[in-house]
Amino acid sequence: LVVPADAVTSSADGTPFVWLYDPESGTVGMRSVEIDAPSRAGIRVLSGLQRGDRIAVSGVHTLTSGTMVHPMSADGSPQ
Repeated sequence: LVVPADAVTSSADGTPFVWLYDPESGTVGMRSVEIDAPSRAGIRVLSGLQRGDRIAVSGVHTLTSGTMVHPMSADGSPQ
């Protein structure tokens, strides 16, 4: 899977992670990922995500576990 580079951040110990959206609670939680080198298309995730998982792609540096978010479609419209 390739995700936008802005979606991947690092924990204090340098472990890369994304904020995974939980549709039941409407919140995000930290999900560690193994990544490959960035490319023009984004960052390839080698493990930690599955096709269909929804992740935060903006504002990731302001999120914390349990933060409520409002999902948007790829074109930016609310869902």
